[in-house]
Amino acid sequence: MARQVRSAPEIPDMEVLRQIGGGSYGEIWMARSVTDTLRAVKVVYRNDFDDDRTFEREFEGILKYEPVAREHPGLVDILHVGRDQTGDEEFYFYVMELGDDVERGSQIQVADYEPRTLRSDMLRSGKRPLAVSFCAEAGARISGALAHLHAQGLAHRDVKPSNVIFVKGQACLADIGLVAARDQRTFVGTEGFVPPEGPGSAGADVYALGKVLYEMATGKDRLDFPELPDEPIPKPDIKRWLALNKVICETCDPRLKKRRYTDAAELEGVLSMIHKARRIRKKKSPVGLTLTTTMVALGIAALAALPLPAFKISATPGRVVSAPTTSYVTVTSIPEGAEIYDGDGIYLGTTPYGPKEYPIGMEVVYRLRYPGHKAAPLRETLDQADEIFLVNMTRYPPEPGLEWRDFLGQRYFPEPDSSHLTGYLVGPVEFGRSPASRKKGWKGVEVSENGVSRRVAFVTKEQGRQFVSWLAQESEADGVARDEYRFHVEFEEDGNFEGVPEEILQSELRPFRVRVQGIRKGRLMFDTSPPGAFVYLNGEYQGTTPLEGLEIFPGEMHLRTELDGYEDYETKVTVDEGELISIPKVVLSATKGMPWQIPDWKNSLGMEFVELDEDLLVSRWETRVQDYQKFVNATKRDSPEPPDFVQHRNHPVVNVTRQDAIEFCEWLTKLEREREGIREWHQYRLPTDLEWSQIAGVEFEEGDNPSQRASYEVPGFPWGTEFPPQNKVANLAGSERALYEPGSVIMGYNDGFQNTAPVGRFEPNKLGVHDLGGNVREWVSDSYNDDPSFGTTRGGSWEDYTVNHLRTGARRLVPASGTGQGYGFRVVLAKLEQVEEKLDELEIENDG
Repeated sequence: MARQVRSAPEIPDMEVLRQIGGGSYGEIWMARSVTDTLRAVKVVYRNDFDDDRTFEREFEGILKYEPVAREHPGLVDILHVGRDQTGDEEFYFYVMELGDDVERGSQIQVADYEPRTLRSDMLRSGKRPLAVSFCAEAGARISGALAHLHAQGLAHRDVKPSNVIFVKGQACLADIGLVAARDQRTFVGTEGFVPPEGPGSAGADVYALGKVLYEMATGKDRLDFPELPDEPIPKPDIKRWLALNKVICETCDPRLKKRRYTDAAELEGVLSMIHKARRIRKKKSPVGLTLTTTMVALGIAALAALPLPAFKISATPGRVVSAPTTSYVTVTSIPEGAEIYDGDGIYLGTTPYGPKEYPIGMEVVYRLRYPGHKAAPLRETLDQADEIFLVNMTRYPPEPGLEWRDFLGQRYFPEPDSSHLTGYLVGPVEFGRSPASRKKGWKGVEVSENGVSRRVAFVTKEQGRQFVSWLAQESEADGVARDEYRFHVEFEEDGNFEGVPEEILQSELRPFRVRVQGIRKGRLMFDTSPPGAFVYLNGEYQGTTPLEGLEIFPGEMHLRTELDGYEDYETKVTVDEGELISIPKVVLSATKGMPWQIPDWKNSLGMEFVELDEDLLVSRWETRVQDYQKFVNATKRDSPEPPDFVQHRNHPVVNVTRQDAIEFCEWLTKLEREREGIREWHQYRLPTDLEWSQIAGVEFEEGDNPSQRASYEVPGFPWGTEFPPQNKVANLAGSERALYEPGSVIMGYNDGFQNTAPVGRFEPNKLGVHDLGGNVREWVSDSYNDDPSFGTTRGGSWEDYTVNHLRTGARRLVPASGTGQGYGFRVVLAKLEQVEEKLDELEIENDG
């Protein structure tokens, strides 16, 4: 229906200023409230709908949405809903927060205000990929908003970049004019964001968000999915981009049952994990892929998933035209009959389509759809008087309820049992392409089938089975995996074959059809004591116990569990099609290693650790002389230069470089793994600068590196706020050193140690960690700034006496190869940094 041109609406208690947006479902106006606050008002007119029922349904959606919107920060608040009439034209309206300006953010100027949306962000980026962190953060926020909507029984139905606005810098889901009860199947939405099964469901909203993420992460149009970006991703972002791309592909797969992410809450969790690059309790299967292998496999898979390009064929002109200015375009496809849409998503007809006249030099954009095939793009700049474009449509596996075609072009129709059966008997052309046709004896015979006369292949039963076996094998290239689908041959035994020679009817030759049946998965029930064990089937991660009804394909599998503190459990599991297997609860055997389950855990050197979080244990004290000496003896390296004072075995080692400390950690990791004190996903290392702050109790710091953070004023000291300290809180340069270095001490403070002290002699902090404020300055893994030749130490030492050197936020710039009598180190035990389980073993390195 053509849109009317209307004047500004009259909204109670609002001064309507100017129109700032609009579309098929209403107009958006900027208005000023009686409190002098700028708002956005959406007005939806009855005359823009074909009938009352549709108009009222959309109004009911707004009424349901209003109270829900205020409960989630990712939804634009609806402040007021009203209904009115101007003359004989009825409308309803709702007042919303006004989004940020595309240029000035929250600083709004009425005259030139333009809302900041995801679409405007993409345009301003020059259609280049947006930052991975921004994509993941905004995606998590919007998926959280959708999860909230879905939990209230509502669906958005039009998730797209222009409907994501920014309010105070945060992405919010807006334009909720299409919000309705979930599973309302009226066809609404925007082409390319609507899944093949149609709009209206929670899963359709998630699919649309996946396409939004695709546009953000690649800079390409959603109709180009799954093509890769035109320009390379920056190297620091590549691993997280690969993780995000994998999530996008598993959200936007055209095959519903192949989509991994159909739940908005689940998608929110995995996007949040990518944004934070958080370490989690995730282990790497010994038989799993390495990161490099996974990345290569993903790259190959992404390239293999690209639609086949359109093949350009130049037709012979039917007439001679000098200096042509127009081109006549015809589009056809294999198979024919594909629906064709223009670049704006408007339906044009079916292939073959045309000829249609265009100016030479113009770029034409089409999108083709065909049941059982991936949507195919066609984008071409015209350069001839006559152009014919042939598009090869790529098949995808048979979906229940939808027609499907195999690579031979045979049509399969859905059956009530969710299988697919060829609509016609297999013909001699199709059969003749298989190796089974090389054996003599089969015949091509004219048969009347469903009133249509056509040639049919009459074959032996063995030839029919061989054909189907070959068809199944070749169909794997189209994604019809043989462990997921079963191909059957069905012979026509009692058909009424008019005109068939008697000798063939009396022979063993019979025509046949092909049935494709999805293999029914079995289900596995499995639990362990204690729960939370990681479960692998044939080396692939499946989740943590308890597993309640895990769906798996039939066959024999190797099941293995992993859990810190317990021995691996392994067994063989055989599941038949459709069978439910319940394994009795397995009591896991505890081990003496696996530190995360044991409070105050000690390693084989006697170093004691406390838990900072589920991924990091911290040594209670600094690395001792006795610890380092075992490293020296084992590696036959030179001992550190001895200090000018006497040290005992339980004093912190000094005069070590940062590289010395790193090599000690590498040696200790190897030693402990060999002794089975830690697992292959555990690793000793130096703490990072931020981790050291966290260990010391710092809650917040600003800056991208130690140099920048050093200028941020963190209040207090590792022992508290007093200076000079009133009690013996740390080994510092106190008055006990006054006779040796007068003027370089904290007068009035005496800790009793002129040089280094035994580790752990002073009270620990709340975490249970000793000597963060004194004894020795501790190496961390970070360089002080962008120059790797400069290292960083944290914490005070027995030599320090000034406030600036002893405050918790202090950092000291030290050459990475430097040593000193006040320099030592502390180690942490970390789980190898990996991304959350939902990414299917795809790992992300944290460069920090």
